[in-house]
Amino acid sequence: MADALLEIGCEEIPARFVDPCLADLVRLLTNGLAEHRLSTPTTTIQSVATYRRLGFVIRDILPKQTDIDDEMQGPPMTIAKSNDGEWLPPAIGFAKKCGVDLDALTQGVSPKGQAIVCAKRFQTGADSAQVLPIVFKAAIQQMKLPIAMTWGRGQGPFIRPIQWICSLLDTSPLAWDVFGIEALNRTFGHRFLSESEPHALGKEVVLDSVNDYMDALRDVSVIVDRDERKVAISTQLSAFNTINDDALFNEVLHLVEYPTVLEIPFPESFLTLPRDVLVECLKKHQKAFLVESNGELKNTCLVVADSVTSANKATIIRGNQRVMLARLNDVQFFWDEDVTTAAFDLWNERLTRVVFQDGLGSIADKVTRMVSLGAVVLDAMGAPSDLRKTVQRAIVCSKADLVSQMVMELPTLQGTMGGFYARKFNEGDDVAMAIADHYAPRFDGDAFPRTVAGAIVSIVDRLDTMVACYENNAIPTGSRDPWGIRRSMMAIIRMVDHFQLQLNLTQLIEQATLGLNRTVGDNTAQCVAFFKKRFETVLIGMGISNDVIQWVLPNGMQWTLHAIDAARSMQAIKETNPTGYSLLVESMGRVAKIIDGFNDAIPIDSNSFEHDIEHILNDNFKALKEKNPRGVFNDSSIPNALDFCTSLTVYFEDVLVNADNNDVARNRKSLLKEIRDYFYGVGDWLQLVK
Repeated sequence: MADALLEIGCEEIPARFVDPCLADLVRLLTNGLAEHRLSTPTTTIQSVATYRRLGFVIRDILPKQTDIDDEMQGPPMTIAKSNDGEWLPPAIGFAKKCGVDLDALTQGVSPKGQAIVCAKRFQTGADSAQVLPIVFKAAIQQMKLPIAMTWGRGQGPFIRPIQWICSLLDTSPLAWDVFGIEALNRTFGHRFLSESEPHALGKEVVLDSVNDYMDALRDVSVIVDRDERKVAISTQLSAFNTINDDALFNEVLHLVEYPTVLEIPFPESFLTLPRDVLVECLKKHQKAFLVESNGELKNTCLVVADSVTSANKATIIRGNQRVMLARLNDVQFFWDEDVTTAAFDLWNERLTRVVFQDGLGSIADKVTRMVSLGAVVLDAMGAPSDLRKTVQRAIVCSKADLVSQMVMELPTLQGTMGGFYARKFNEGDDVAMAIADHYAPRFDGDAFPRTVAGAIVSIVDRLDTMVACYENNAIPTGSRDPWGIRRSMMAIIRMVDHFQLQLNLTQLIEQATLGLNRTVGDNTAQCVAFFKKRFETVLIGMGISNDVIQWVLPNGMQWTLHAIDAARSMQAIKETNPTGYSLLVESMGRVAKIIDGFNDAIPIDSNSFEHDIEHILNDNFKALKEKNPRGVFNDSSIPNALDFCTSLTVYFEDVLVNADNNDVARNRKSLLKEIRDYFYGVGDWLQLVK
């Protein structure tokens, strides 16, 4: 077996692009090695990187390609050869595809006994040293480029201009080039921490072996292994009680080659700012981690720096302090200005000049629509007056902070700042909390709003936005979803479940459409259909099997909470009580099939019953509806449903539904139709797998 190395040295790659680029190159290299017959079952590719280099250590590849020795089957002889014995175009094309001369074509027999054209193919495998440059070059040229750059005289494109290529096969350099850059067995150390003469790239390091790669770079102050760099940063941060921030950690991980954590103090007076303001300001501008003590912030933060030496450490700290002080003074000024010279009424008036979407008015217009839609939600819930008051006031004030100076400086604090300002303006804790939470959950796994009021504001905000997108041709396509419609739909469904909100989502989408002065039509139907697919996704995430999902899906958008509860309950009985599950499925399936096509609506005449079980079944059905008037199927109603289906089984054993007497048969079918309609109010029972 052989090992190989590929390192692509670049100008600084933005941190957010490093991992996606690595993943795509690993994919391309893996496919290339397999396609060129170099990979083995034990082949691995270890990807490493800093902001200046993308590296790949490939283990256990073949020293040469496997030979090709096979016979390929082609088109039937009837269309491949003329009566005169001349090869026709299908045969010519087949020979070209196989890479053989026409003279090499022979006649064979297909598995079905048909005469076909065949071609024997033998190709000796080439040495890996000849093939790897082809694989490496193709991967570099085919990598997905979030940003494409060219340089020099049109070289490229690549994520950033390539400065060097380093590649080896075991101990031998691989000679090839891409974009005018010649591959050599050399790499470069840290640009400032290694002796860089005569190269501004850092100290030149000549590699004698693939196995020397990471150790050689470590000797010139480059920790190229991401996991090793993570440990180095984590170890230094662990000396302090920092606020965990995985996103910030992953970003700084790719901003350094040789990390050093520095403690940067700032004036204690800034601790009077809201906690979120301090955290976001220093995260955005300094990539800094805040430090806590007993749950309270300290007037110090930590930055992960590169290029730190004993000689320049103090200078770097002072430089960070100067920049930090300027930024903190800015946000202190914005906070003071916002809370002393503004109020929600003034900001709401300014919202009339902020465009929501082209052709759909301003943010102020959006707030007006949200108020109306919020009233529909509250009516559907039968909400008490105190909740109505909180929700309506929170909606009115929900977008005001968008024109505050603080949010214009730190946009990620929208909503959060609204909550702070609401308390400053004496709006009350319930209103403040609903405003602060109405963007939650911001991502999958994020916390829900803390109150029902916050959830309602969040739901109506998202509904208005998603319907506006469908009416304004800003519909999600493929991986593009700039308005976060998919995320919003799934968040709504999860909030409905979490807060047990019985809402008709289809009706709310239609109301939101009318609020935009648009007609309920194809766009609305398209939005509902897309929403229904997200409902499926949420149920899959809950561990619900596909047949149970399809069972509740027909009514999922109208009775979302009911559908979720029913799906959970049916999944549970399917897994824990298979006998009961079979009884339910078989009973409802039999009812549906017996009355298929029966649409008469006649009153049930109990005097026409001929068997005791008919009276028993009718009485049991009435009792079932009294206990569960809406056909609710959940953990508490399942025992009642099972008892009823037991009597239904006895009914089918003793009663011939299609009696000779037409009136008797119609009466029996009418009862079964009522049973069917009641149970099918939950879902389509024929979707359930026995």
